[in-house]
Parts: sequence; structure tokens; C-alpha cells
Amino acid sequence: MPFIVEQEFIYGWENVWHNGETGEPTVYETKEQAQAELDEFISDTEQDYREGNLEEPYLHDEFRIVEVL
Repeated sequence: MPFIVEQEFIYGWENVWHNGETGEPTVYETKEQAQAELDEFISDTEQDYREGNLEEPYLHDEFRIVEVL
């Protein structure tokens, strides 16, 4: 089954990760692939925060990985 990464907002969860070329939602073949991409994203934002490019980094608990049915 495919998986997507959703981010939590005040109004609920939303998939905001999209393919930059097609605009289609980013879909991962396995939960492990989605988790690896999320981990890399969080790491990148932590680095941007340390470099002064972000006010605060994103946190893992702001995201969830959901199976697409």
C-alpha cells in the first residue's frame, strides 16, 4: 500500500508534500520510505534553524504517515 506524509494544522491534518514538477501529492511505496524522507526533512530544518534561516525547526510530532487506501 502507498503512504503519504501529513502535517497537522489548527483545522486538522493535511498532505502538503507535492511533486514540484507535476503538483501531484508525493506518495511513497513503503512506510519506511516515507519515514526516511520525513526524517531527512526534519534534519534539514534543524540545520536551517542552527544556521539562522528558520525561527524554529519542524518537529516529528507535527507530522504523521498515513496509508493511502
